[in-house]
Amino acid sequence: MYLVPAKVIPKKIEQATLGFKGLNRLPVTEPGELTAMTNISGKYAPALYPREPREVIQTLASGTALFPVGNKLCWVVGTNFVYDGVVKGTVTAGKKSMAEYFGIILIFPDKKYYNYNTDTFGTIPNCPDIKYICVHNNRAFGVGGNGFYASKLGDPLTWNYFPVPYTDDSSWQTNTGDPGEFTGIKVSLNQVKATKDGCLYELYGDKPSNFKLHKVVDVGCIDGDSIVEINGVLYFLSSDGFRAYSGSVPAPISMKLNENYVSCVAGTDGRLYYASLYNGSTYNLYVYDTYNKHWYREDSLNVAAYARIEDDLYALADNKIYRFKSGNEVVSWEVESERFTEWYMGKKTNLLVKVMVELEAGAMLRVYCSTDDGAYSLKNTITATGLRSYEIKITPQRCHWFRVKLSGIGKAKIYGFARDVLLGSTV
Repeated sequence: MYLVPAKVIPKKIEQATLGFKGLNRLPVTEPGELTAMTNISGKYAPALYPREPREVIQTLASGTALFPVGNKLCWVVGTNFVYDGVVKGTVTAGKKSMAEYFGIILIFPDKKYYNYNTDTFGTIPNCPDIKYICVHNNRAFGVGGNGFYASKLGDPLTWNYFPVPYTDDSSWQTNTGDPGEFTGIKVSLNQVKATKDGCLYELYGDKPSNFKLHKVVDVGCIDGDSIVEINGVLYFLSSDGFRAYSGSVPAPISMKLNENYVSCVAGTDGRLYYASLYNGSTYNLYVYDTYNKHWYREDSLNVAAYARIEDDLYALADNKIYRFKSGNEVVSWEVESERFTEWYMGKKTNLLVKVMVELEAGAMLRVYCSTDDGAYSLKNTITATGLRSYEIKITPQRCHWFRVKLSGIGKAKIYGFARDVLLGSTV
């Protein structure tokens, strides 16, 4: 008996992405993660939203350092140390580590200081070679080479006061048996912490007679400029990526960036960890949101230094001082979705894309689609304001996988998108 072959009827499904989870460049992603982005923030997460504008408040000839002092800024331009817009002294050109001690600004590795109470600029006498500096419990602490140093109590300009036996106000110094030079120093959770490439140390004790520099873990920091404390957690760049340390083992937090690491300059506004990362050829400004634990990429801004004054974050980049979240800049932005395979091993045919978006006045959104690593094709341009859902029909095309790119200008909240898909044969 002859049997009529069964007819294969494609199955139509709707797949939705509601809410977004940040950047993930690994081969396998979770629903809602983005594989590429420019100028995106997590301000209204899980909705996508452009980063806030930046305002240029000062243009410099050759700026290399920036530091906050109360409600003022100081910086280094060329070989001039500038406080509140006025040149106060001469230093060497290049990056600096600075700290303030009751009106005295310490400038290293130059061994210089500026006292803004007396308007005095000078050289710190008999001082060890210090690269990174911090201030804690009425002392200055610094690291350089394999040396860890503490100034005299109450006097950040005296580093060689060593009475026998030690007194409570003595200077103090030590080194470690671990190889390599110190890479940074920071105060976190009311304690001085120092790093090498493969080690993290904490200073125990409250005076030279009981000071002890203790190695707590064999995980370190490769760039002291990446060390930032946010709400009791220390963030820094290690040899295998960014880490977060709050008293146990520093936890890895950047595997999804899938990025190379050479150096980093970081800062914070109290919530966001801004990391200008150099991978050996290009710069990327990544932002880690410590509230939702997601990474976002802003752009390729090459930041030399950050400075925070209250809730305002400033950055020195490309010989300009920027104030973040300020000004009238109209931001262009872009995101690329994950690869939509529907976890189906055969061919698929995509019929339409639906987008839920809220555009503010003057904003614009473009929707692009790509199949099987092909070029993106523009499918629609949206300019209407308010919260709406748009259904965008596309030319049916059989493929293994599908991707969506959204780009825009101005302020827009992207809440999610969906696809109508026909699941076909496995060949």
